[in-house]
Amino acid sequence: MSVENLRSVMHIDPLKDVLYSIPDSDNHGDLLIRPQGGRMVNELGDTVYIKDAFVPYHDHEKGYETFLIDGGSAEVCINKKKCIIERGDIVHIRPYVNHGYRYLEENTIWREMFQDMDMYNCVEDKHVIRTYSPQYWEDEEFKARRYTLLGTLYREDPVPEPAGKYDIPAVRPRGWAIAGFDMEGIRLNLKVGRWETDGVKEIWELLPQKGLQIEWNYPYAGNDVYLVMEGSVHVQADGHDFVAKKRDVINIPPYYKHTLTVLEEGTQIYAYNVQSYLMHIMERLNAEKKRSPENLKDWGYVEKILRENNCWITGIRKITV
Repeated sequence: MSVENLRSVMHIDPLKDVLYSIPDSDNHGDLLIRPQGGRMVNELGDTVYIKDAFVPYHDHEKGYETFLIDGGSAEVCINKKKCIIERGDIVHIRPYVNHGYRYLEENTIWREMFQDMDMYNCVEDKHVIRTYSPQYWEDEEFKARRYTLLGTLYREDPVPEPAGKYDIPAVRPRGWAIAGFDMEGIRLNLKVGRWETDGVKEIWELLPQKGLQIEWNYPYAGNDVYLVMEGSVHVQADGHDFVAKKRDVINIPPYYKHTLTVLEEGTQIYAYNVQSYLMHIMERLNAEKKRSPENLKDWGYVEKILRENNCWITGIRKITV
């Protein structure tokens, strides 16, 4: 069995490289990456909604959801406040955060990543019940048992208070960051902190300059996932060589040495499974830039900081592309 069969392909075209599709009356869901590891990280899919489709107000006893608008727009209601989000905006939902959505445009693309949830299997279970046991689908006792098993708690719809998307903590507008850092050749914006994923990972926005090349020439036990929002990236990994373009997903399995080279100005990437303690790294490097900038010219010094924080980058450089 190849890694493509086990973990999906490294270069995911969301229109072609679909592992499984689930159609519904008001949406169509495509699974792109299966959940991985003990914490079931990186389960990634695209759901395309018709205009005025909605997800009822609810919360979860377990699991983390990271939603990205990748086309169209939606009205989100989170803890009784509502706002409108558009392409590039992220919504990050932790356990017991009440949330519901209404999709405002035809073919709104809702790019979903889940942790600790096994979401697509749960959706397939719903499809099985409705298809083969429809008499139980509307049975309140049956539904209550299923929702208890899933840890899903449906709530009465509130009368929400309008708010700006910068005023709702779960919403991460495009261009906004918990913390931002400028290093040579790249800006890094923290979108979701480790404290918001039960310590499992961080999510970052990367804004690299054309020609920036980052190398991981070491077989480490990560499973990096990058969403290309704008621009293009040349990826070279053990046995693989491809260019990822707008809306493509880069899925690097564990122990594959790899290099990313940015091909265009204006490239924007979301790094969705940052296992390194990158926030600590950036705070430390930023302090060194102000305190002792000469230390940043010493790769041995920088490398020590990286390794202390589970980061296995082996080289960063600017090249001509």
